[in-house]
Amino acid sequence: LTSVELLPFATFMSFQGNADDWEREFAALCAEVGCKTEGGMPIDGFRHLVDSGSRSETFSTDCTVEDLQELLEALRSRCRTSPAEEVLMPASRPSRVVIVPGNGCRKVRKSNWYGWLADELERRKVPVGIENMPDPDVARESVWLPFIADRLAGGRDRLPQTIVVGHSSGAAAAMRLAEKHRLGGVVLVAAYTSDLGDANERASGYFNRAWDWDKQRANCGFVVQFASRNDPFLPFAVQAEVRDGLAPLIEFKDMGNRSHFFDA
Repeated sequence: LTSVELLPFATFMSFQGNADDWEREFAALCAEVGCKTEGGMPIDGFRHLVDSGSRSETFSTDCTVEDLQELLEALRSRCRTSPAEEVLMPASRPSRVVIVPGNGCRKVRKSNWYGWLADELERRKVPVGIENMPDPDVARESVWLPFIADRLAGGRDRLPQTIVVGHSSGAAAAMRLAEKHRLGGVVLVAAYTSDLGDANERASGYFNRAWDWDKQRANCGFVVQFASRNDPFLPFAVQAEVRDGLAPLIEFKDMGNRSHFFDA
């Protein structure tokens, strides 16, 4: 088990801390059961922690079979949740949800699942920011981020109560936005970290510097990421870089074979 794979168990058992705290805690747990962090924790080591507890002062690993069954069911339920359902069932009602599409969309409400999600949210009396984007083909950061904050969210003062749903280029925009502003939450669909050698992606400006994962974690109320294993544009490893960068805040959902999430 890697640190990312063990994190849901730790969170379920009341671990609280940031990514650095968790890496230190994971290293301590690995040392306790006699393994190296690079290779991950073997199942026998995990079994020891569950059966006998650990010396950790931050959370207890000692749990019952019933506890593990509850955790397993919770994880299964998360895997069954679709990107749209995640936004439709937030823990608390946001003041606004903004939907940021991928590049190339000239009629956003009629593209992919964006219009359907907007209609469902509006039916539930949740205000939605969804419009045709300026610079739709290149999706330049310098154009999109001010438009998201000032137009879709209704002003930068509203961003802390706003959930940003970003798909593809919209996910890259959402992550860069989170480096600059506090956000109520972020839902990332088909997110990635590199221009992958594509000139148009390079021109967008999102990939010309390192990602500031610390600022993103600090500025987001929550982050949910949906990844697909047969995405024709994004290798799964590139999507996993987002997961690893935003751990332990992120709730990562491996949705199997969902292509580029063109539908809900």
